[in-house]
Amino acid sequence: MLKFIRDNAKGVVAWIIIIIIIVPFALWGVNQYFNEGGEVIVARVGDRKISQNEFQNQFQRELAMRRQMTNGAAADAGLKREVIDRMVNTAVVTRSAQDAGFRIPDARIGQRIHSMREFQQPDGRFDPDLYARVLASAGLTVSQFEDGMRSDMVVEQLISGFAETAFVTPHDLDTLLRITEQRRRFSYLVLPASDYKDRVHIDDERIAKYYDENRERFAVPERVSAQYIELSMPAIAAAVAVDQDTLHRLYEEQKSSFAVGEERHAHHILIAVDENADEAKVTAARQRAEALLAEIRSGKSFEAVARTNSDDSGSASSGGDLGFFTRDAMVGSFADAVFSMTPGELRGPVRSSFGFHIIRLDEVHPGSVPSFASLAAKLETDYRNAKAEERFFEISERLADLTFQHSDTLNVAAEELGLPIQRVDAFSADRGEGIAAESAFRDAAFSTDVLESGHNSSLVDLGKNRVVVVRVADRQPATWLPLAEVREGIKRSLIRDDAAALARHDGELIMERGAAGGKMEELAHEFHGQWHAEATVRRDDQNVNPQVSSAVFSMPRPAADTATYKGVELDSGDFAVVTLYEVIDGNPESVTAAERSAHEGAVTNFLGQLAVRDLLESLKERTKVKVFEDRL
Repeated sequence: MLKFIRDNAKGVVAWIIIIIIIVPFALWGVNQYFNEGGEVIVARVGDRKISQNEFQNQFQRELAMRRQMTNGAAADAGLKREVIDRMVNTAVVTRSAQDAGFRIPDARIGQRIHSMREFQQPDGRFDPDLYARVLASAGLTVSQFEDGMRSDMVVEQLISGFAETAFVTPHDLDTLLRITEQRRRFSYLVLPASDYKDRVHIDDERIAKYYDENRERFAVPERVSAQYIELSMPAIAAAVAVDQDTLHRLYEEQKSSFAVGEERHAHHILIAVDENADEAKVTAARQRAEALLAEIRSGKSFEAVARTNSDDSGSASSGGDLGFFTRDAMVGSFADAVFSMTPGELRGPVRSSFGFHIIRLDEVHPGSVPSFASLAAKLETDYRNAKAEERFFEISERLADLTFQHSDTLNVAAEELGLPIQRVDAFSADRGEGIAAESAFRDAAFSTDVLESGHNSSLVDLGKNRVVVVRVADRQPATWLPLAEVREGIKRSLIRDDAAALARHDGELIMERGAAGGKMEELAHEFHGQWHAEATVRRDDQNVNPQVSSAVFSMPRPAADTATYKGVELDSGDFAVVTLYEVIDGNPESVTAAERSAHEGAVTNFLGQLAVRDLLESLKERTKVKVFEDRL
């Protein structure tokens, strides 16, 4: 594109281009393009700035994930707002947690990373090279990922700590159990709508009137057929040639990066003390560590001492277990100590920036270099993908240029790039098959520039390293299905509605006669209804029609020796008449300890969520938050 402008920007064309560039600068200023020292800011949370690039990266990741989960059917409507709201909420909580002094030790972050399957060998061992490669493929450095994880864990620490303050009183739990364990005694009858169909007559005049009054229900939206050129990285990769000499050369160049560094498995106990603490606090922490070490040397379980005394909340619950880790995963003095020990050795106190550690080395996994045979397939895939990535961006840029320069045809781009022009037939703006099932493809086809002006689309990103350029081939204008084609469907619908109305009429009559003293079973027989005898059920009873059950448990409690009645229009069109005789409250004393505990946990969890929601709203009120909607 830039080459096209450079080659053709002469004379009048050059002046037009200059005006196009200068006018926006004059109207909105340079800062609209170079905000905050080169970054466009989409939101501020206190002094935290969320850049447009940061937002777009998160938005595209979530959009791609949704489309993958829905086979391309997910659209981005409303997603931008969801993403920025979530990023703002995270920033608000992170700021508050940091202001409150929440900190995550390096050892805990290391333990979390080592436990992630994405970074482990099949045998469960952490692979530092795999870790680096996975992050690199995601466009992240180790420090960026670990800083993000530290932020997430700080947020998690604050949120979980606040949620855990929720509780439910015994009295409130008893009240809940009386309701949830409640039973109700009732009967009901059903008047099938199908029994009334013979009493319904629908004439042609009514059908025509319904058609005219509901014309939009029979609309056939505009549909188009489209041509397109697709470029995908997997297709390019499949065509890349690779030989054994190349693979052996790559192996020799990269084998050191595939080498698995030595890993060590250790337990530790942390006695926390600030790096800048005064001498009295440092001495007290050291003495406490020495006392604990003495207990362990005298025979007390290391794990038991760790659970009770370690200040590392991430490992204390597991007896101080840090799992396997490499030297660079831990802070210097701690790593130096661990990697100079022999299995079974106990050492301490070891001072680090977090405090004093008591360390037990459990096991050592020596480093190793995988064989060529074990890496050949991966080397070939990586080589193909690397070459394909280079070609993909090169070809996609050329595809964009050619289809823009020759906006009235795909032929030029197809011939020069050797890519086939493909076709997809009739699809609407809301629905399509094949590649037209992709919402991004349909959006491009129905955009004004493509549909009305007849131009090629710009590059459309379909995710998974696939892009297309779309061109409308044929248009089928919006129309309506003719009356003759929908007549029978309209008639069936009207018969169904009228039959349901007749059933409802008889049902209301039955309720009136029941309230006047009529016996419901006799009325059911008189009106040819389906009788369901008296039963006593709980809310979760699966043997009752869900709509009937919902009606039963929404009815007011009847007075002594009386009944209450309710009519229910069922989804089938049938009409049910429900008679409620008695409400029997649950007995909290009859609930087992396990059931009571489960109810208490569910209520506490719900109250915890409400508490977190209220906390978030309170924090946002106290934090200056500004979202620039027009920059999303």
